[in-house]
Amino acid sequence: ETFSRVVETIIVSEADLSRLSGRFPWVRFLQAPGVGLVPHLWSAGIDVAKGKLIATTTSHFLPCSNYVDAAIEAHSRNPADGIGGRINPPAAAGPAAWAVYLLRYSAYLGLGTQEVADFAGDNGVYKKASLIPYLNLIRQRGFWEHEMHQLMLKNGATLSFDPTIEVRQIAAYAFLDFVN
Repeated sequence: ETFSRVVETIIVSEADLSRLSGRFPWVRFLQAPGVGLVPHLWSAGIDVAKGKLIATTTSHFLPCSNYVDAAIEAHSRNPADGIGGRINPPAAAGPAAWAVYLLRYSAYLGLGTQEVADFAGDNGVYKKASLIPYLNLIRQRGFWEHEMHQLMLKNGATLSFDPTIEVRQIAAYAFLDFVN
């Protein structure tokens, strides 16, 4: 399948970030007050996205300079419904960021391109067509990637990991927020 290199960037936040639209005219700022949890913010973005590929991440990650090309190329050569990418360790971050990284993301460090049963949605790229059958569920419950991945696999979808799709962790929740 051929994917466009045109990028639609949607930032979903509880806060009203529209004041930033002048500085970032290519970004669509979507306010979702009272939503709170990341899976619900992802849900709001997925719901309005128009592209053939949908990438999920948070403000705790910085995509590498060739992120869009890597994501498009990975999906062009791999028929998987969702592809997770490498999350590089935090640079110049404190012990809490490293603890979160080691607990949540380090398992993916040594993986090459391969089929997987799960990956972190903090660096996930999905074919929108593969998410359409689940849109009502995503709207109702949020996009909890681990649960969604299980459901997708149960229904015959495939998931892959491709380390060429890279982000770097640049921040983390405070330790107590993370464990709560």
